[in-house]
Amino acid sequence: LTPQALGRCGCSDHRGADGRRLDGSGGVAMQLADIDPVAVVSQQGRAVEATKQPAANGLPWLRMLIATLGACALVGIGFGVGRSLPRAADSNGGHDATARPWPLSQPPPSQPRLPSPPPSPASPSPSPPPSPALPSGWWSYGEEWWDSDVDWEAPPTDGMVVTELNTYEKDGYVCSVKAGHLEGWGQACYHSSRSQLSGVVAKRVHTWVGPHVLGKTVETPADIDAVTDTAWRQNYKHTGDVLAQVLAGVDTALWDLVARNLNVSVCTLVAEVMGGECKSHMPVYGSNGNRETDLGLLLANAVHNHDKYGVQAFKFQIAQRMGGDVDITPNRTETLIPLARQLLGPEVTLLADANGGYDTIERAKPIAQLLIDNNFTFFEEPYPFWEYDKAAALGAAMPGMPIALGEQEYRMDVWQRNVHAMDVWQPDVHYIGGGSRSLAVAPVSMEGGG
Repeated sequence: LTPQALGRCGCSDHRGADGRRLDGSGGVAMQLADIDPVAVVSQQGRAVEATKQPAANGLPWLRMLIATLGACALVGIGFGVGRSLPRAADSNGGHDATARPWPLSQPPPSQPRLPSPPPSPASPSPSPPPSPALPSGWWSYGEEWWDSDVDWEAPPTDGMVVTELNTYEKDGYVCSVKAGHLEGWGQACYHSSRSQLSGVVAKRVHTWVGPHVLGKTVETPADIDAVTDTAWRQNYKHTGDVLAQVLAGVDTALWDLVARNLNVSVCTLVAEVMGGECKSHMPVYGSNGNRETDLGLLLANAVHNHDKYGVQAFKFQIAQRMGGDVDITPNRTETLIPLARQLLGPEVTLLADANGGYDTIERAKPIAQLLIDNNFTFFEEPYPFWEYDKAAALGAAMPGMPIALGEQEYRMDVWQRNVHAMDVWQPDVHYIGGGSRSLAVAPVSMEGGG
């Protein structure tokens, strides 16, 4: 029996020196020709035995072929039938993940599986919340909180106990959390042609983070920190940018919820945590255009916004996003930097973002010098964001040009280890996992001089 034939029947032919098959972990599985009776689960949950067929003693290869094909067919039947069995409803009206057919290699249990008992009248199972009335142009992704991976009972309606978690789409996904008569709102994701993760993020709000926030009392920033930390730790198998965006939606909604309950603004709440005060005004910059826009139109738009709206700072995209030292068009960056300063004047704050466009210091260093010559304030992500040592080397070689990093980073330990590479720290609330994790970065930044 050739490996190709085994592959066609869905089997693999892994054997030891003695001719016995080996399983995936290297242990002896069975001898191919000595197949014991196999118990297969039928749709009624009863066991059906199928024994190997006798074969002529003089044709061992034929006996082996028949046994192999029979085993493949029986396993396939058992798998298909097992998948078709209905899932047992658990006591909370969801599904019991343990209600699975018994292993095919073992006999069935002596007693049939009984359905789960109905919920106690004293503690009724939670029912799905009614769909709220949405503004025009909005739609709900779907409230899946009652079918989460963690069993919980409906909490009391009084106090700041989170009872609902919803996601809605409006130019991206936003979250809402409800506790008592209050509702807080936050942002989980925004539409991006580069990530195309909106639907994934919205679903994971319910399946990854929902089980760790529903039923929890959230009254203070410390309560939010606890929920955020638990959700991050319990989702260690999902750690990454998607989890951070999922968590950001819930976290920012919780900050809004707590602030509403205390009758203060989120700004005031953050200032209290940081030991400062909420400012009435903050400087902002205009992120001007994109790399595909004609330079003349791009700069004319910046001048217009400066003259009409009083915008006093602009950030321009230079190089090519993750371009490997190759500009999006030849000499675009070298033309843009001095021309922006010439047209906008000496008093306007100018910033540059390369989005990881350079790979070598030989290419990045002359651009940093050009930025210094034209009085730009910082050079953001000269290299791919994970290249912290390269960024630190560029900063050391060009001390007159501050290096800005951190927008894409979501791991707290990476933040702490790379304080040496950053002159300007840029935790993005959206990418780092919300307000609580952003605030955790601030003390580290200040201790490192950022």
